[in-house]
Amino acid sequence: MRRWGPAAVLLLLSAFVAPTARAQVAFSAAIESDDRLRGVSLTDGQPIASVSVSLDRPSGFFGGVTAKAVATSHSGLRPEGYVAYLGYARTLAPSLSWDLGVTNSEVLVYRERRYTANYTELRTGVSLKNVAAHIYYSPRYLNDAPTLYVDLAGALHPVRNWRLFGHLGLLTGLSEVGHYEGERVRLDLRAGIAREFGRGEIRAEWIAATPAPYFPPYTRQHRNALVLGATYFF
Repeated sequence: MRRWGPAAVLLLLSAFVAPTARAQVAFSAAIESDDRLRGVSLTDGQPIASVSVSLDRPSGFFGGVTAKAVATSHSGLRPEGYVAYLGYARTLAPSLSWDLGVTNSEVLVYRERRYTANYTELRTGVSLKNVAAHIYYSPRYLNDAPTLYVDLAGALHPVRNWRLFGHLGLLTGLSEVGHYEGERVRLDLRAGIAREFGRGEIRAEWIAATPAPYFPPYTRQHRNALVLGATYFF
């Protein structure tokens, strides 16, 4: 699958916005103590900052770009990559919707040397009220192998301005190529709490993976991590 980046997504987003003023554009900025993807630290446990722009059109098309920077322990602030996505969502019933999309991600990891990974995923799934289930397919994931990922996520608002959220995911390799130390199947869990303040929020979440992930190749990581973060929505 051809590699594409944030510039291409921004061009398509501008094309979406031009025909109608009803498109909803949102901006946000965030900081986190670690950048964890499905239990894997992409920043070697270092904090990150990110900025995001997203667009939702009444027709159902949506897209967005997130750019990230990491505070490395030896080289200061450095680019950490991006996530760019496009998709389409359709309402099937008052509380039920379906979506289809594609995401491209670039990851830069700073250790003894800089390690770069770029991968694309196709996704589809359904959302029912506060619960969503999705399936992701990547022809070449972080470990350079084709993968299938199943994701189940949900959120609750027990009291005003408080949110409880959780996630359960299963990553399965579709070939023997690119798997390190038997890491062909991995389960990851995320559970957290967030406090909303006007246009912002702060949150704390516990992230775990089994078995312990390897990333970059042959680099063993911790299975569990506590991640703190804050986001402001413009």
